[in-house]
Amino acid sequence: MAVVVLPDSTPATESEASDLSWSLKTRAPAFASFQYGYLYGTQCHIRRFVPVPVDYSIEQLSSVNDLFTECWVPSSQGLNIRDISVGRLRVDAFPPGSTFKLQFAYTIFYVPQNPPPQGVQLNTCPQVLQANIPWYGNILVV
Repeated sequence: MAVVVLPDSTPATESEASDLSWSLKTRAPAFASFQYGYLYGTQCHIRRFVPVPVDYSIEQLSSVNDLFTECWVPSSQGLNIRDISVGRLRVDAFPPGSTFKLQFAYTIFYVPQNPPPQGVQLNTCPQVLQANIPWYGNILVV
């Protein structure tokens, strides 16, 4: 099945990320709770520490599957439909695949890159550019 990325309406700049952060925190009805992560926005000059809400249908967070990440990284499915196997990478060892386990695992949410997504901007965040691999769309680390 081909991955279809919806039009990207997620924040790309520091200003847009700041506006969305405020909007999420003051939204009515309010989200039950938040976790926090780092956003590497497509046009941001620095990574941003952002609130990631627990989805409306979830009363208590039990895993990253319960987070409403679509506000920061575009969904590859329709609105309110998730494919939790696409666009995420769990990191619990370093280097990846080694037996050296990290004290805390983290998850990276991203726009699937194969094939390169249409209508999604190249990420020009300096920390992303340092990897020397062209990357499209926002990256969220939780």
